[in-house]
Amino acid sequence: MWIYRDGNTVQNQADKWHKKKWISEKEALAKQTGVQWTPMHDLQYWDPVMHVLLGLMHNWLEGILAHQLCTLWGIGHKVSQTNNEDDSGERFTDADISESESELSGLEEESREHLCSTSTGLTEDLDSIMFDGFSGDEDTPTPPQNYLDLQPDNDPDDNDPDYQDIESGEIFNFTDDELKAIHLCMQEVSLPTWVAQPPINLGKVSHGKLKADEYLILFTVILSHILPELWWNKGDKEHQLFDSFYHLITSTNIICSLSTSDAEAYVYMEVYVKYCKSIQDLFPYYPSKPNHHYAMHNGKLLKFWGPLATLSDFPGEPLNGLCQKVKTSHQTSKCLIIYHSTTKIDQVINS
Repeated sequence: MWIYRDGNTVQNQADKWHKKKWISEKEALAKQTGVQWTPMHDLQYWDPVMHVLLGLMHNWLEGILAHQLCTLWGIGHKVSQTNNEDDSGERFTDADISESESELSGLEEESREHLCSTSTGLTEDLDSIMFDGFSGDEDTPTPPQNYLDLQPDNDPDDNDPDYQDIESGEIFNFTDDELKAIHLCMQEVSLPTWVAQPPINLGKVSHGKLKADEYLILFTVILSHILPELWWNKGDKEHQLFDSFYHLITSTNIICSLSTSDAEAYVYMEVYVKYCKSIQDLFPYYPSKPNHHYAMHNGKLLKFWGPLATLSDFPGEPLNGLCQKVKTSHQTSKCLIIYHSTTKIDQVINS
């Protein structure tokens, strides 16, 4: 099982990092703890663990859903290659690699120590243990087998021939008939006029990159209509694909809902763990992404914050777009004036 980080411990680690004089000492400490100091740590009421919220839009919609569509299913995969972009917008930087390596190794070590302290005679390696569901404490999720194995060096090498075969989409592809059925469903489905319609030529180079709300509508409305018809009561493979899709959509509906409860947070964790296990079985040639690890915290965040959709990145995105269009001539003061003005306008409109 995982041991959640404690806010006081992270605060102390950040203070130690801040007091170090030399950059080399800071880097060594950050690699050991995965923590660096920011001015937010000076706020006495701020908890560096519980007051950090995942971005629903980037983590789930443009992360996990995009990974499922573009990488695992291979729809639109060549579009991202053409644009020299990663499928889900995720690439480890050098800093991410050093921090994630130390953090994940720490998680593994903490998990091993906890298991050894609670289980007599436990000698199996953590990565060889198959977790099933949850422990007795519902606040402590148990990850699927090898789920902690998210090291960046597990990513396939571009020069590996097997990796080239995977990239070309030869391992899993929708059939032509299945794609036609999906496109037909997109054309005939009835959506409200205010809902973003995903491109009906999904999978073609011309449709470009999907937006976050288009991913949401595509999975929860369109694919939820057509995939059960394509995979229900077919072979064992199709049955596994359908079960995996069911767990993904159930998780999506809970995480994107405008209301929630502790019971729904528990259901989210249960079905999300099953989804993670299913994609490891169905697509073993693709390693887990950082977003898959981050999403394991959503259950606890739902209980602490309530509906995550109300705290999503969507309201800030239009403001970012507005500020990006402002010609500042590299003068920060103008950016602050525009930000202040747009905030006042927003307050007037909402009042």
